[in-house]
Amino acid sequence: MRYKVATAIIGKAESFFKPILPYLDQWRQDFLPQLIRGVVMSEGLVVTEVVREAFESPEGFRAGYKAFSRHLNSAVWDDQEDRIRREIQGQVGREIGSLTPIAVDDGEVAKPYARKMERLGRILDSDKEVITNGYWSFEAYGVEDPEAPKPLVNFPYDVGGEEFPSRQHARRSGYRQIQNATRGKGVVVEDRGFDADENYEDMNEAGLRWLVRLVGNREIEDSAGESMGIVEDFCATWRLTHVTSAAGKWVDGEEQPKMVAYDFMPVRLPRVRGNFWMIVVRRCTAPAEGGMFLLTNVPLILPADAERMIRAYHHRWRAEDSIRFMKTALGIEGVRTLNFRPLRRLIMIAYWVMAMISVLRLKLTPTQLKKTICVGKFFDRPVRLLHYRLLTGLRFYWKNSGVT
Repeated sequence: MRYKVATAIIGKAESFFKPILPYLDQWRQDFLPQLIRGVVMSEGLVVTEVVREAFESPEGFRAGYKAFSRHLNSAVWDDQEDRIRREIQGQVGREIGSLTPIAVDDGEVAKPYARKMERLGRILDSDKEVITNGYWSFEAYGVEDPEAPKPLVNFPYDVGGEEFPSRQHARRSGYRQIQNATRGKGVVVEDRGFDADENYEDMNEAGLRWLVRLVGNREIEDSAGESMGIVEDFCATWRLTHVTSAAGKWVDGEEQPKMVAYDFMPVRLPRVRGNFWMIVVRRCTAPAEGGMFLLTNVPLILPADAERMIRAYHHRWRAEDSIRFMKTALGIEGVRTLNFRPLRRLIMIAYWVMAMISVLRLKLTPTQLKKTICVGKFFDRPVRLLHYRLLTGLRFYWKNSGVT
C-alpha cells in the first residue's frame, strides 16, 4: 500500500510540475524534483491538493493522511529533514547578495488548545496579545524585494530544554545557520528587541554583518572610548547634515516617499568589543521628533553607505506585511499535529513553499503566473485539515496579489 501510494504521488507531482518547468529558471529545474523525491523517499507523504487525485477513494485519502502524520514523526525523517533544510537554506543563501537585507525576527506558533504535546511552553501570541501555549520560532528572510521575502532560516523551538536553555541560544543557532547558508553575505537587520550586548557578541562571533535599531537609553562612546551618554540625549542636539528620500505611506495603491535628514559617525559600545557606526534619521517635516537610531558593523565612509543602511532597515519593516500575509495564506499558524517533530517538519515544508511563491513572483510575468495557475488545476473544495493547505495557500496568495 505504501509503495503504491508513494508511486502515485510521484507520478502526480511530476505531471503537475513538468509543464511548469519551462517557465522557471535553471536552479528550480534541478532543485524542485530533488526536493519532491527526497520528501517522498523519506516516507513523508506530502498530501496537498495536487496529489489528492492520486487516491481513488475517500478511504484511501484518509489512509494517506494518517500515513503522512505518522511518518513525519518517524526517525526515518531525521536524516532527510536535515538534508532538505540544508538544500533550502543553501539555495536561498546563494541568491543573497553582498548587502542584501536579511530580516531577522522572533516569531511564535500558538497552540492554545494543546495540552500534552512535548516541549510545550508559554508564549506571547502577538496577534491576539495573550499568553498561551505554544512554541517560539526563529525567522530570517532575504529581502531583496520587500514584496517577495524569501525564507532563509526558520525553525520553531522550546525554551528551557537541553538544546535551547534560553531564546538567545536559539538565536545563536540561527545566526550560525545564516552564516553557513550565505557564507557571510548580506546584512542581518533587526529591530529594537535585539539591542542587547550578548546579541551583538553572538552575531560578531558568527561572522555576520548586521544593522540593529537602538533603544533610546542605550549608552554609547566615541571612537576614542569617551562616554557620550545615552543615545537619545546625544542625538537631540545633533544637527543632521544630509537629506534623502525614504519609504512612506501607501496612498491609493502608490507609495508616497518622505524626506528625511540623517547623519552618521563612528561609535563604540561600553561592553561590546569592536568599532561600530551609528546613523541618526529624522523626518524633515518633524525635526522635533527624537528620530530613529541605527547601529551597524558595516563601515560607513560616504553618505551613500549610510543611505544604503537606511533603505535596508525600511526594507525590513516593509516586508513584514508580505511575511504575515503569506504565513496566513499557507496556514502556518494553524498547523495541527500531536507531536513537536512533525510540527517542525510541516513548518519547514510550508516555508519552502513560501520561498517558491516569492521566486515565482519575481521571476514570472503576469501571463506566466496565470498559465501556472491554470496548469495547477486548483480545486474549489475546502481542505479538510489545515496542515495540507500549501497549494490552496498558493492560489489564495496569487488571487490577492494584484495579478489579473
